[in-house]
Amino acid sequence: MSLALGVLAASTLRMKCLWAPYVCVFAGAALAHFDLWHLAVLKLGGRSSSPADRRLLVNFVRHLLLLAALGWLYAANNEGIREVSNWTNILL
Repeated sequence: MSLALGVLAASTLRMKCLWAPYVCVFAGAALAHFDLWHLAVLKLGGRSSSPADRRLLVNFVRHLLLLAALGWLYAANNEGIREVSNWTNILL
């Protein structure tokens, strides 16, 4: 049983180390790709008359969502740090 768990742990660690960088690169490319954001804004009903207005709308939505995601990550990390700090204070 321990051999099977050891093999499972090694394969999981290997997948995490080799697969995670590729996922991060693809996610970064998707976040920076204007056409994907343009398609998403059009599907959500963002219609405008000129291409310049469309580009402005897409950039605004993209930056707004990215700032919201960063704010959420900051709040989540802050809460986790507070929990660990409280936990260590209880132990000491």
